[in-house]
Amino acid sequence: MKRKGRSLGPRIDRSARGNWRLRLTYAVLIVVGISVCVGTGWLAARSAGRPSGRAPSSLRVRPELVPPWGQLEYTALELERPDDMVVTQRLELPLPPWWFGNMTEAQLEALFTAPDLTPAQRQALTDRTRWSAAADGWLVQPPAEVVRSLSPAARARIYGVLFQHPRNRSRGRPFRIAADKFEGWLASCGLPPQLQGLFRSLTYRQGESVCFADFELIEAHCTLEQQRQLSKAFSRCPALLMRLRLGSE
Repeated sequence: MKRKGRSLGPRIDRSARGNWRLRLTYAVLIVVGISVCVGTGWLAARSAGRPSGRAPSSLRVRPELVPPWGQLEYTALELERPDDMVVTQRLELPLPPWWFGNMTEAQLEALFTAPDLTPAQRQALTDRTRWSAAADGWLVQPPAEVVRSLSPAARARIYGVLFQHPRNRSRGRPFRIAADKFEGWLASCGLPPQLQGLFRSLTYRQGESVCFADFELIEAHCTLEQQRQLSKAFSRCPALLMRLRLGSE
């Protein structure tokens, strides 16, 4: 008896239609997802800050190279804190004390007698009248002139210890920037050359980053306008403005 075979034609047609619908669904989901991401990023940028005013860079593709499903384009820019969120004040505040947790007196003595310190700096930092013992560590009130005169190596070493303790407000959370971008960033801060030199002398290196933590020292020499510009520069962060290019749009 001759067996009747099933026709594969309808099955192939249904499969083709199903694959076409599946591809269309994926394309729609991708476009919607990209649109949501771009819209969310735009709203976040509006709420987080404003463009820094520096010329953005962008990437565009020639229209004839844009595929049917579109091409993502981006503009690189920097966001910074808006003017109405910058607080400046003229206060003569002492430098915050250094907190050294879980260190013995001998360990602290060794920290302040290292060869990268000058004799005058060692004498000032080992002055016991500036030390206060606590149950779990030591508080040290360094003289401002000693902090200002620290070499980059000594600053990196001492601040590296301070970084380990959350109680060190600014020393434990320094401003960081890539070393190859530091000079350009500093030039864009609006500080005069003399203050740029002071700022540069208060920095230190950690790996490939330049770090700055002596905010009180630099602000004491700034006008309110210079404080405002510096605060905005500290707040800058890189961002991308995304755009989906469809067809020859």
